[in-house]
Amino acid sequence: LHAYREIARAISYEDNNEFYEVLTDQVLNISNADGISIYSLENNELNFRIMKNRSLHCHLGGSSENELNFPPLKLYNDDGAENHANISVHVAHTAQALYLDDAYDSTDFDFTGMRVFDEKLGYRSKAFATIPIIDYTDKVQGVIQVINPIDFETDKLIVFNADIITDLQNFNRHVGSYISQKRLLVEINNMF
Repeated sequence: LHAYREIARAISYEDNNEFYEVLTDQVLNISNADGISIYSLENNELNFRIMKNRSLHCHLGGSSENELNFPPLKLYNDDGAENHANISVHVAHTAQALYLDDAYDSTDFDFTGMRVFDEKLGYRSKAFATIPIIDYTDKVQGVIQVINPIDFETDKLIVFNADIITDLQNFNRHVGSYISQKRLLVEINNMF
């Protein structure tokens, strides 16, 4: 309930980066995950807004002073066909969440960037929850990707279980509505 209140309060923030900060913190708390990336959908591209990783003490984008210099993920290939190579883009197209117990075992998506990231930083990305942010009109507004949930009691890496998945899906549905409300507030304020 606390997470819902925090997000509801954050829609009044003028700075979208502050909203994404609150959103990432609440999703990380709900899932007890180690890392998160949030993408907004604009002009047929997923744009990175914020990335956090607890164990690496990494915070890029959002209101941090560390820029997020990743290129946008294109929803369509140069030939106009839908791009389904990237899991986040696939989720944006299908509006269906995907959960992987171990991304290294997946042959359905290109995880080259993840592998480079892991090798460079000595990290091991494993369990993925990639969930569309859908508003009240069933339109995809963006994607949240959460990685490596940690067991509260043992502090060991686990997969996304049914309880975590249900909590994330329910929360994400509200987030989509809040983002729509936030955009509406901006439009109304711009009228005056």
